[in-house]
Amino acid sequence: MDVSQTLSTEIAAVTSANRIYEPYLPQWKYLLESYLGGEEYRRAGHLTRYQLETQGEYEARLKETPLDNHCQSVISVYNSFLFRECPERDFGRLEQLVELKDFCRDADMDGRDLDAFMKDVATWSSVFGHCWIMVTKPDVGAVTRADEQA
Repeated sequence: MDVSQTLSTEIAAVTSANRIYEPYLPQWKYLLESYLGGEEYRRAGHLTRYQLETQGEYEARLKETPLDNHCQSVISVYNSFLFRECPERDFGRLEQLVELKDFCRDADMDGRDLDAFMKDVATWSSVFGHCWIMVTKPDVGAVTRADEQA
């Protein structure tokens, strides 16, 4: 089983077992569209309709309304303050592990170091009000740590 398949399986297990996941999807969609702003927000039709406004009038008003993205700029400024200085981490005895150094260099298996990954976590937690980080790895059948390293 490869890493992407393992991750997909884990995500499916978490979302299907969580009974509040489905009811929150519309709210999370709204928060994401608000963060993305511009055309995403316009297409979603979040602009409040006037009483007795026809569909054509609403669409015309929606086209003419500037949709400045204040959410994204506020979150960006906030994160710039949070990450003005590099975080200090104390890994204790784990500091010398090759695996830890590899993880800090490429935290998401997409080439982003741990600091860049955590900046993204801070952004998404600002958008949604919270953020979960799922760490998973495929079952390679290792019995000992040496087997796993091999």
